[in-house]
Amino acid sequence: MPTRLVTVLIVSLLLIPAFAAEDRWFRLGFTPFNYDITDEAQQEVYSLINPRQDVIAHHLDDGVPWPEAAAGDPYNPNVEANLGERLASTPPGMTIYLATTPLNSGRDGLADYWGKDANMPRPGPWADRTFDDPEVIEAYFNWCRDLIDRFQPLYFNYAIEANELARNAPEKWDALMTLVRAVYPKLKREYPKVQIFVSITLRDPGTSEWEDSKPFITEVMDHSQMMAVSTYRYIFGAGENKGDPSTLPPDWLSAAADLAPDKPFAIAETGWLAETLWVPDWSLYVPGNPAWQNDYVTRLFTDANALNARFVIWFIPVDYDNLYNWMLLLGQATPTWLLWKDTGLWDGTVAPRPSLPTWEAWKARSRAPVPPPVPDGAAWSGSALTVEPATGEEVTVTWDSSTCPAAGYHLLWLDLRQLPAYQGVDEVCAAGTSGSWTGLPPAGSALGVLAIADDGGGVEGSHGVDSRGFERPSVSTACGLTLKLTDGICAP
Repeated sequence: MPTRLVTVLIVSLLLIPAFAAEDRWFRLGFTPFNYDITDEAQQEVYSLINPRQDVIAHHLDDGVPWPEAAAGDPYNPNVEANLGERLASTPPGMTIYLATTPLNSGRDGLADYWGKDANMPRPGPWADRTFDDPEVIEAYFNWCRDLIDRFQPLYFNYAIEANELARNAPEKWDALMTLVRAVYPKLKREYPKVQIFVSITLRDPGTSEWEDSKPFITEVMDHSQMMAVSTYRYIFGAGENKGDPSTLPPDWLSAAADLAPDKPFAIAETGWLAETLWVPDWSLYVPGNPAWQNDYVTRLFTDANALNARFVIWFIPVDYDNLYNWMLLLGQATPTWLLWKDTGLWDGTVAPRPSLPTWEAWKARSRAPVPPPVPDGAAWSGSALTVEPATGEEVTVTWDSSTCPAAGYHLLWLDLRQLPAYQGVDEVCAAGTSGSWTGLPPAGSALGVLAIADDGGGVEGSHGVDSRGFERPSVSTACGLTLKLTDGICAP
């Protein structure tokens, strides 16, 4: 019998094939934003985007049904119809990115009410409530939980463009962080398989706007699994010729990724002008044309690939000239409506722009597969890892290699006295694909072991989650692994 005590930690990693230059790391997707007011137009949007994406973005920025979410009551039929149509129009098996937010559309206060219309004044006692109100926190958690249960997303953004509050109403930031610190751990505990995060807006690196926002971004990233960015540089960039993508700073995206180098990177929403933008009320004039939009798409995908981005979302599929004209007739068109009107990959007549073939060419690339998680018998169904005595001082480590097969595996031994840091003390490379390894564990009296898979090409998957639902922070360092990806999927 072995004299060393080995405590089992149930976690594992997977191997993925070597990445080729013609591959892409990221999933590609759109929001199903309607370019008109008709149901027929909405279904046309789905028919255009669904074959051209491998993730769909459901972006819910219409407010929150506060009293209903607090009481567990049915939502207004308008809300139910919106959610139901989205679900019915999402192809079975398509990866879902779902976004909602406790911020209002102006990003300067608590979200408005979603009832018979979007973004209505909050009713009754909800009118004066703040982010840190216990009832607000509970209602918002209930809303997020219900959305996750309905949509079953892989990616869930629970605070769209969170850092904008610090810019627009800094006195409310601490109250928002109270909500964030309460909601995030509860969601992770209930949904350990879901990648849960906030998104942040970009400003040009080196500008005072960007430097001023960095402390707030860093603070909120402690409550986010990913660094997901919202970027519309033709609006919010610095300097002249913002509509020309050749003026994009070289570190336009990497500056944000560098703020959270241990977190996966993603483009939560973006877009670019294909026509000149003119907003008379703001004296905002930004030249644009289809060629520049295509240049932006090329630069976007190239930079996202270099950062191993997990997904890229284009916000407006089709120019919404028709919708804007209706808003004018109804007296509801504000200057803000003009900012994204002409950013579709299809124009206002639903004719494709030059950027669409570029999108399709990238979509046709093979997507570098992400290691699925190895079953742990808890968060992921299957057989849990076990450690049994073998001969002499040797032990046999067994893990489930059949439920979510991997190309290969390695083992990571941990010093449990260093928890919760999950400090590695030894690794076994090339542990085989049988799901069993026998050998000598490293010396030590309080050891844990993770079964992990790799392809020898430098990528590993999730190390599993702890009792709170958080990804374990351990990383493998001795087997040539340089990248850890945690959003792999195991169908069971």
